[in-house]
Amino acid sequence: MSFHNIIRTEILEMAAYQAESADVAVKLDANENPYSFSDGLMKELLSELAEVRLNRYPDPEAKELKDAIARQTGVSQPQILLGNGSDEILQALMLTFWSVKAKMIIPVPTFGMYGIIGKLVGYDILEVSLDDNFDLCTEEMISLAEREGVKLIFLASPNNPTGNCFSEGRIIDLLENTGSVIVVDEAYAAFSDQNFLPKLKKYKNLVVLRTLSKIGLAGLRVGMMFAAPDLVYEVNKARLPYKVNSLSQKAARFILEHDGEMKVQIEKIKSGRRWLMEKMSEIRGVHVYPSDANIILFRVSSAGERLFRSIVEDGILIRNLCRPGRLYNCFRVSVGTEEENRMFIDSLRFRMQV
Repeated sequence: MSFHNIIRTEILEMAAYQAESADVAVKLDANENPYSFSDGLMKELLSELAEVRLNRYPDPEAKELKDAIARQTGVSQPQILLGNGSDEILQALMLTFWSVKAKMIIPVPTFGMYGIIGKLVGYDILEVSLDDNFDLCTEEMISLAEREGVKLIFLASPNNPTGNCFSEGRIIDLLENTGSVIVVDEAYAAFSDQNFLPKLKKYKNLVVLRTLSKIGLAGLRVGMMFAAPDLVYEVNKARLPYKVNSLSQKAARFILEHDGEMKVQIEKIKSGRRWLMEKMSEIRGVHVYPSDANIILFRVSSAGERLFRSIVEDGILIRNLCRPGRLYNCFRVSVGTEEENRMFIDSLRFRMQV
């Protein structure tokens, strides 16, 4: 039996999301925190996890974890929705606002899952190119949103893969001059100075997303949405139940309440970012773009694909973005440990000279 005649056309035309993989010693492709927590902290955490009753369903509202997040962010519990990573929250948001011929806007280049999930849910995806500084073209976006009746606009700030924050004023222009819900994805907020959480009080059409993945808890898959309580109430209806498992709830709450090590690691990553950008800028044929995240976008003068293969041969995996258009000969590297950063610089410097 062939299933092709009954599978959705959108699914048949799509390629599955593929995370890059290679048998390498150094992984600098996935935007992760490269540092582990101390043995002492992990011992305390494991003691906490031993108390979890795995025969029972998790708290569907994750009240204890929400309480820890509320204390850390200053946002009230009714304004918080949690999910199995930000991807699950993105899907719930899109399902909540979907209707036949619904439209959403994404800037390009940006995080690929906006478009992938949008197509799966059934949105028409309208793309607006970023300007020469990888900032928002707000006039075009406002005009397009008004003309097409756009329901959702997704903005990753800091942006992935470019690493930069969008101008705050341009995001506010979208909040004030469209009838759309503006989703500001602050997955990399810990590494930047931009923070849209305080603006939730003023803008009811603002949604802020955050995650614990980039700051050392990628394995827990905990995503966070912050919005007006009535919007949180509605989006919660579009989620499947028990999405944040008991172990993730307990571990995330514990780390947030014992966040001293995590804060030290974040500062080390920011210091490593500065060092990497300085050293990369010294290499002939390498152009480094500004970054407010734990990732750095860079362009090489030639032979991008060959460079990528050579760096993999040196045991280092970075994100290959080489494709026709804005990201031609571009790569994204995550900030690693001091040793990993040195290994990457040595490899890049040598390979650019070959």
